[in-house]
Amino acid sequence: MAVSELRDLISHLSSADSLRPDFLGRLGYLYSNKLFYNYKLDDFKMALEVHQECLSLAGDNAVERANWLRHLGCSKLAAYRVFKDENDLQESIKLLEQAKDQNLHDKEVLPGLASAYRFKCMITRDIKDIDDAIERYISSPLPDAYRIRFERQKTRGWP
Repeated sequence: MAVSELRDLISHLSSADSLRPDFLGRLGYLYSNKLFYNYKLDDFKMALEVHQECLSLAGDNAVERANWLRHLGCSKLAAYRVFKDENDLQESIKLLEQAKDQNLHDKEVLPGLASAYRFKCMITRDIKDIDDAIERYISSPLPDAYRIRFERQKTRGWP
């Protein structure tokens, strides 16, 4: 119900309306969340479409661009987790790396990027990928317990 109501509200907003990015962002979150409950490809496609529009509305604002690049990257990572398409994982890493480069101070980018590298390691079995994940986690504002856990996994020869 909330998704259709939000879509209806957005249809009445002009592309120049300052509320449009906020509404679009919320709609994208709803579609991303819906994906985890019904595993429908259409919900994933809508989340990507909405977040892509938010990215274009961000223009040259580096902080906003980084925010929407992060959302696109996380949506692609979610798609990988659901549909197991390795192209989604590669796209996720690319988008999250771009987000990191545009806004080094976004505390939410590094954990997402680390998760993407962790999933990549599960595919490649290349220790470099898990080292990249560990480096991202260490650089992020995650609690020390997470850092210790990943260091232990590394020393045990994980995965």
